[in-house]
Amino acid sequence: MQRLICFLPYTPRADSASRGYEKWLQDVDNPFFNSRPAVAHYTNWRVAGGATEAFPYTHFDFLLIASGKTPEDVWTDGPLAEFAANWVKLWGVAPDGDPALNYQCSVAEYVSGEAGTFSPLVEVSMDLSSPGEQWRITQNVVGQAPAAGFTRRFVSGSGANRSTIVGELVAAPE
Repeated sequence: MQRLICFLPYTPRADSASRGYEKWLQDVDNPFFNSRPAVAHYTNWRVAGGATEAFPYTHFDFLLIASGKTPEDVWTDGPLAEFAANWVKLWGVAPDGDPALNYQCSVAEYVSGEAGTFSPLVEVSMDLSSPGEQWRITQNVVGQAPAAGFTRRFVSGSGANRSTIVGELVAAPE
């Protein structure tokens, strides 16, 4: 069966940290997304280092689409669409503008490799030859994907190379 994931890089509004953004991710955003029928596993990450000059975002999320579900099952989920629109109003840098100014969203299909055991640090590379789980972008939903695909690998420490972004876990289901 095909494995699909949504990759959502973004940078919230400048005052988000002082307004409790990460606590909101933990208490509201993450539990909501993980409660939706088309979502198998949803996590929120803060960019903590690595090749940040090539990745102009401060945060990213991974939304693993549930087995037997499609990206359309995610997009046509009314409460989820309403929640996402409210996120833009609360946290987006351009709440009245083009959604792509607030976040990017791409669907990717699993190609090969292993990400390792889930941990609070993840390396993400836009270089598909990097070690880890390889994903190929199949659809740009909002904005344009930064590459044709990516790899992700859970790590125990930060040893990022020049082409890797290091993400630190902000919220995940328990």
